[in-house]
Amino acid sequence: MTTNKSLEDTPSKAFKAFDASLEDLKFFHQPPKFSGVCLQEVPLSKVLVCPRVFQVRDTQTKAKDGVTDRNHVKVLTERLQKEGKLDPILVLPISYNRFVVIDGTHRRAAYQRAGKQTVLVAVYGGTPSEALMGAGMENYKARLAMDKKQKTRLLYGHIRNRPMDDHGKQWTNLQCALAADRSLSLANQMSAYVRRCKDEGKPVPDVWSGGSWTEEKEQTGEVSARVKIKAEKLEELFGALDTQTKREEFAKALEHAYGDEAGKVSTVLANVTGNYEAIQEDFDARVAEIGEKIANEARTEATEVILEEVEERIATEREDAQIELVTDAVTGHLALHRMKDMWAMVGAGG
Repeated sequence: MTTNKSLEDTPSKAFKAFDASLEDLKFFHQPPKFSGVCLQEVPLSKVLVCPRVFQVRDTQTKAKDGVTDRNHVKVLTERLQKEGKLDPILVLPISYNRFVVIDGTHRRAAYQRAGKQTVLVAVYGGTPSEALMGAGMENYKARLAMDKKQKTRLLYGHIRNRPMDDHGKQWTNLQCALAADRSLSLANQMSAYVRRCKDEGKPVPDVWSGGSWTEEKEQTGEVSARVKIKAEKLEELFGALDTQTKREEFAKALEHAYGDEAGKVSTVLANVTGNYEAIQEDFDARVAEIGEKIANEARTEATEVILEEVEERIATEREDAQIELVTDAVTGHLALHRMKDMWAMVGAGG
């Protein structure tokens, strides 16, 4: 009977960087004696690529060098030949003085294309799990920024595979979202979809398609024809929904006819058309817009209250000042009369 042995049981097993998993990296990781990063000049042949873990743009790439953009490599090669160096490649140290690229796959390819024998690397002092968390964040930089589709694909990969942290616990949805720079709501949706696939005993798709769920019940021609007839009637009633006003009328009619069920229909529609993510982002944008509007109104109201208080205080102080002036004038007038009386008395006595 053949049994599958873990890496711990087979320490002599060769490290195959291209297909290595996070667990493989944890086993072969050679923790440095420092934290943070340390710059070193190392042989290029000692710097390996591990796309299944760290090529966050496409973990399923078939390119042996892990490259996803050949044009970018060409640009980097030209810069390297002109300037003599590129930014250090961030690497994770593993056994036998080798390194795995965390961030810098395209720079490594540029050094190789330029015929360089050595390369400047920044050796990462953290763990493989910490490196994976930071790999996506490093690639958000503008030099070859990840687009939304790549980030979504990265997030789905994390949700499907659930990397383990240094304490042996699976990443949470929040950790997956942070590592891919995507929203927690999208991570939650993906997680629910994966869980539903497993609960139903169905294979989890390799590619995220918006979470649409196709029932295995075969649709008969009769049902399809009936749906088509209803669709034609809807189109006849509402016409082409080619303006915002028409779309709003259709939505209001749906809400008026079905009440709370209309909301459920909108969710199903989003899943069927694969637009759930766009709708979620629009919702988030609307919430942010409403929040900003409320904040502005609160600031305006606070400003008005402060102005009223200032004006009231100025009026009060002005009134107090006027009273004080009148009092001083009256006091001065009385004092003048007393002086006149005194002079009169002095004159009379003199």
